[in-house]
Amino acid sequence: MRSFGYCCEMMPQEANKGLALLEIKKLLPQLKKVAAVGDAENDLLMLKNADIAFSPSNSLDSVKKIADFVMQESCCENVVAAVIEKLKNM
Repeated sequence: MRSFGYCCEMMPQEANKGLALLEIKKLLPQLKKVAAVGDAENDLLMLKNADIAFSPSNSLDSVKKIADFVMQESCCENVVAAVIEKLKNM
């Protein structure tokens, strides 16, 4: 469980984004590549399991270290739109 001033996440202890991404890849084998965007510790396994990993400019250093691409945009500056544009041009 994690909580913030604006939300509270609750899930089974063994659940995480990295395992969810692996499950998606298993269920959808026709996907050529899976990209992920993350900025915090809870995103590390997801980014490691992605084929292409992106981190926003305001990510933790540990996340930037494993990302394939560190974007100029932050979480508050349309980073997902910037990632989509980058993927379109790859």
